[in-house]
Amino acid sequence: MISSKRNWLVVLLVLAVFYGFFFIVFIRGKRKEKASAFSGIVQSVKYDAKGIPTVEIDNRKIYVSASFNWNNQIQAGDYIEKKAGENVYKVIKQDNKQILIFK
Repeated sequence: MISSKRNWLVVLLVLAVFYGFFFIVFIRGKRKEKASAFSGIVQSVKYDAKGIPTVEIDNRKIYVSASFNWNNQIQAGDYIEKKAGENVYKVIKQDNKQILIFK
């Protein structure tokens, strides 16, 4: 009886540590993403299998947030901007100067 209770406590402790670790990593990632800032002309863009873009600005690769449905709307030559402290992306299309806002 005691060993059965001890087993359950061990399982619950392992699960709590497991979920706690991933929760902390998730929150840290969101804070880091929100704190980041960049702007410039997109030199190149690659979309992964889920349609999430990685853009290159000033020879720096930036993995853009997975929180939005980008629909392959970012292209090389577009201007992209993200301010620190915000989770808003502004894309100005090079061909027709249309402004796309993702928030």
